[in-house]
Amino acid sequence: FLATLTYGAVAVPILHEFHPEQIQHIVNHSESRILFVGDLVWKKINANEMPNLEGIIQLNDWTLLSAKNNKLKDTVENLNKCFGEKYPTSFGQKDIAYHADEPEELAIINYTSGTTSNSKGVMIPYRAIVGNMMCAVELIGNNAKVGDTLLSMLPLAHMFGQLADFLYPFSAGATIYYLTKAPTPSILLKAMADVKPYLVATVPLVIEKIHKKKLDPLLSKAVLKFCWYTPGIMNLIRAYVKKSLVKAFGGQVRYFLCGGAAMNPVVEKCLMDVNFPLSIGFGMTECGPLVSGLPPKYFKRRSCGAPVPPYIRRCR
Repeated sequence: FLATLTYGAVAVPILHEFHPEQIQHIVNHSESRILFVGDLVWKKINANEMPNLEGIIQLNDWTLLSAKNNKLKDTVENLNKCFGEKYPTSFGQKDIAYHADEPEELAIINYTSGTTSNSKGVMIPYRAIVGNMMCAVELIGNNAKVGDTLLSMLPLAHMFGQLADFLYPFSAGATIYYLTKAPTPSILLKAMADVKPYLVATVPLVIEKIHKKKLDPLLSKAVLKFCWYTPGIMNLIRAYVKKSLVKAFGGQVRYFLCGGAAMNPVVEKCLMDVNFPLSIGFGMTECGPLVSGLPPKYFKRRSCGAPVPPYIRRCR
């Protein structure tokens, strides 16, 4: 993704759950010239249905699966030699430049989920990506430390996942771990315990499932229900529940960001009662994606934050 942008090309991420026909439609509609594909997906698609492709490269080991362009074929076969000739002494920061001559230059074509018809290609300029990065720094804070960890569970072909699970933590120097299985509660909790993320970005359904698995059995007890609102011991009980929740997510979580749907009011109230670092935002793929949000300490129940631009002006 980053290499594509450095040489001035446009990146077209594709959702992992798309069917072969949808993948072929996106490749053709976007007029893509090179396709990078995993081995499992490659077995299902038909290269003949994508006649404009000049080459197909397997992501697992960079094997050239198909090439209509002799220059591409020669380059891949002699990659080390070509690289050595272009960078004879070293390859460093000075050799990288992003070809964004102006903010409105196209960076990404992001295809929607296509729930009603064929996916629509959203043309996202550099301005939208940079604006969202600035918003993320304002909303979450620019205080990630090198060595902080994050568990990526959102689709990277959606703008929410691309921003929260890749570009923002990557720019802050965090280490990103990618979840390669469906995020069921048991798999997530095991991965969280191993990774110990400082930031969790997810959809409400995930926290609702974990709430049901971890907290429902505890909160359903009559004595705890009574203590939940009893002055004097209320704060002690809620602090214990918060500590248990934070521990369930690895013990280091400082921000818990949700988006993509409204959260169950009962779950949201429980998290807010225990002062869990929760924030729910709203966004659109077409906006790249942030429209509204607030830091956890300012977040209000049953809301999706404040519109981003006015909030950033107030911060400044």
